[in-house]
Amino acid sequence: MEKKQKVFKIINISLWSITLMLIVVLSLTNGEISQTQSGFFSNIYLGICRFFVNRTLLDSEVESAQFIVRKFLGHMMLFLLHGLFTFNLFKTNTKTRLLIVLGYGLLLSLLSETFQLIAGGRSFTLKDIVFDFISFSYFPVVFGYRSCCKRK
Repeated sequence: MEKKQKVFKIINISLWSITLMLIVVLSLTNGEISQTQSGFFSNIYLGICRFFVNRTLLDSEVESAQFIVRKFLGHMMLFLLHGLFTFNLFKTNTKTRLLIVLGYGLLLSLLSETFQLIAGGRSFTLKDIVFDFISFSYFPVVFGYRSCCKRK
């Protein structure tokens, strides 16, 4: 293995570990702390929105902004990145790699929602499991499809 490949592998494993740790820690965070964290990022997003619309936002707009921040940052971005790093960990046959990665993604999506029950003050929702899994699966499916199903 050449030096560039070793460096890439070390960086990928490090980022994979960091994103996994963040998913687990954030899933185990109780409802009050989670809401405070979401509130911090929501306030930044709302400030940007207020600047561009140049008016006071309606309550429904504020709720929508909070939902977007919570789902986008709390679910989509972490799972999207973790899916990419997970896919890059395996160098086996593409179909086998895709099955392993997607199975792991489904398990992680289920576990992250289950951890929220343990944390207290949070809820277990099938919608979030689906959202997490779809986010996680994006890069593996796109790269897996390009690798195994392209015409030769």
